[in-house]
Amino acid sequence: PGQKADVELSVTDKNGKPLKDVDITAYGFTSKFRSATAPNITMGGLMRRARDSKNLNFSLDDDERAHQGALQNWAKWSKDMQLDTMAFYRFLYP
Repeated sequence: PGQKADVELSVTDKNGKPLKDVDITAYGFTSKFRSATAPNITMGGLMRRARDSKNLNFSLDDDERAHQGALQNWAKWSKDMQLDTMAFYRFLYP
């Protein structure tokens, strides 16, 4: 308990451009919790399981494709449901 670690992160949009004012939530647990699993986190009303963190080089393109079916008409729904005001969707649809 109380262990500290230096971590360096960079957050970019799908085109690789750095993003400003991003909020990041992190968690950790020790090896004594052998059956611990990654938490399910609700983001913008959608449930997604945390990914295996062995490969830290990832792209949101796969996630974006998963949401395209639900948001076929982004121009309409982003305004009607005020999705364009939510950080989660501003990140996916810059």
